[in-house]
Amino acid sequence: MLRAAIAFVPLLAACSAPASISLDSAASDSTPVFLLTRQGTSEPVPITAFRIDACNARGSPPIDTHWLAIAPGAPEPVARIVYGMPPAGWRSAQGPHPLGPGCYRAAIAGAPPLEFDVSTGGRATARRQ
Repeated sequence: MLRAAIAFVPLLAACSAPASISLDSAASDSTPVFLLTRQGTSEPVPITAFRIDACNARGSPPIDTHWLAIAPGAPEPVARIVYGMPPAGWRSAQGPHPLGPGCYRAAIAGAPPLEFDVSTGGRATARRQ
């Protein structure tokens, strides 16, 4: 019986909903705030890195990353990230660089990237939500 339960654990992990990145529309200032959840839930997503690149950036990873924040080790559940402010215990491995007007892409493993535009006033607007 125990063996069957242990074999079932990886199936539970494989069946979890995919991750989702969105902009927090309740954020009032011009610094983008990102919400990281399992699609259809408010459950935070375990991640090891969060990055922002220009939409036209090329390469893997792009050499002109605007911001790359990384966890100190194993994936950690993160529900909210303010641009340029790594979660507690994390560090910025690159940037943050100012987000001028233009198109940017927020990315984490296990989720479709979120493309968003920054206006001349600094307001971020998602291209899709």
